[in-house]
Amino acid sequence: MKRKMEAAGIGRITVPVLFLACLLILLSALPSGAQEEGADTDSDGMPDEWERTYGLNETDPSDALEDPDGDGLINLDEYRYRVYPFDPDSDSDGMPDGWEVEHGLDPKLYSAGNDQDGDGFTDLEEYRNGTDPEDRFDPQEGNEGTSASENAKDAASAAGALCIVLVFLAGFLIVIFLILGFYSKIRKEKLLDHETRQRMVDFIRENPGTYYSQIRRELDLPHGVVTHHLNMMEAQELIFSKQDRQFRRFYVDGLYKDTPLVTGTQKRVLDEIRRYPGSSQKEISDHLDLYPMMVSYHVGQLELLGLVEKRKKGKKNLLYPARKEKEEVRSEERIFGRGPFEGPAPEMGLVNE
Repeated sequence: MKRKMEAAGIGRITVPVLFLACLLILLSALPSGAQEEGADTDSDGMPDEWERTYGLNETDPSDALEDPDGDGLINLDEYRYRVYPFDPDSDSDGMPDGWEVEHGLDPKLYSAGNDQDGDGFTDLEEYRNGTDPEDRFDPQEGNEGTSASENAKDAASAAGALCIVLVFLAGFLIVIFLILGFYSKIRKEKLLDHETRQRMVDFIRENPGTYYSQIRRELDLPHGVVTHHLNMMEAQELIFSKQDRQFRRFYVDGLYKDTPLVTGTQKRVLDEIRRYPGSSQKEISDHLDLYPMMVSYHVGQLELLGLVEKRKKGKKNLLYPARKEKEEVRSEERIFGRGPFEGPAPEMGLVNE
């Protein structure tokens, strides 16, 4: 029989077949991870094929330490636990993969309803409460009486510490307030040591209700200098301002004189009405050599400012200084001894047209 098998060549085939069979048995006994290893070009512990599958770079070893999904597992651990590197919760149970691995759970197995430590809280509730799913006597869950007592002591300690901090802070703020107040007083007193600021304050005091352009023009100062010093003095309450239509008017030491701002042409019209009360618009137009429509416009503006009033006489509208304006003129005449039309009219802010 043996000779017949040898004659047929069976003996020569049996040895290789047995060797292959043994090799297959050994390979099948290896862990599944060992069979899938394959090539690893960058030697980062993750096979090239797995890296390509999940969009990683098989030539860059640094991506093994990255955590693109922020679940607490680096890419190398994602590979080792066979979870998805771009899904923070591979089994969709509401708990991140890294947290599950840290607490002995399987990140590939849905376990939201499990109670690993038998304390009456599911693993998902443990995750949400920030407790340990492997410890049934977690301070936040078990031993509730002791925990409540400790929490009360902690709360009392925290309240005491907070009171101390608040008292210290209040004292600190009071000291700072006193220092700043003293410093502000010194700063305010020394603010007028500056020649330009002193000139500006003197001008505003002599011309209450003056405005930016007038200060700049009369004192011959650049725009930036005027703006800077006005803002500084107003911040230190050396002067104050009031918005009057499109103009910002300045005052000193609480001296406030609400004199209306008029244009040059309006001042000419107003002076003409003061000089010849009862004039018509046509007469003023002829005297000042102005277009009737222009006179009509400026008379309307002076009426709005309360400086001029119209009185009907037959079919004509005659123009007079407003009664209040007339009283002011007479008052100045009594004080300064001027005639009805001598000297300047009562003070009035003048706007360049």
